[in-house]
Amino acid sequence: MIVAILGNGPSKEDWFMEKDLYPFDFVMGCNFPWTDVHATTIIDGKAAQGWCDYVIQKEEVQPVKFYLSPSANTKFVHNGEKQFLHQWKLGDVEVRRRESSAHCATKVAIEQLGATQVRVYGCDTFFTMENTSSTWKYVHGGLDGARKTKQITDWRSNWHRLNEENPDVQITMVRLEDASSITL
Repeated sequence: MIVAILGNGPSKEDWFMEKDLYPFDFVMGCNFPWTDVHATTIIDGKAAQGWCDYVIQKEEVQPVKFYLSPSANTKFVHNGEKQFLHQWKLGDVEVRRRESSAHCATKVAIEQLGATQVRVYGCDTFFTMENTSSTWKYVHGGLDGARKTKQITDWRSNWHRLNEENPDVQITMVRLEDASSITL
């Protein structure tokens, strides 16, 4: 099974150049879907609050099925959105220290969907020290200085850990701009 993970960094646009090249069985977004996906992962309370504000209340973003971390689930419940959860939630995802939504989407792809190949788009922090995200259209985000550097360093380490824990799964970080895609 081949799964595409669509992160929120600027290189996410590479998805449009490759989406017809692979027989993707499932397309997973992160936080707020910016294109058609089968499901998305929501892992923090800020993103869950953004869903309550922009998806449920304002109807500015179309809902899709989702996987939730415990803290995101708690935010929906706290906001009185149990019926919404019942309708749209596919399952749960565990979040380890310093994991991003893309890490969690990859874990869902491997552990719950049975992915044998994962292609990750829009995870620019794997290649650069920039952490710009399209999620910030809906929630305040981003870190600066030493905190940003630490977050990016930890995210990179977590990608390598996921690869080590799943040696039978091919995980490819896609970046077409400078031909720097890499299979872990």
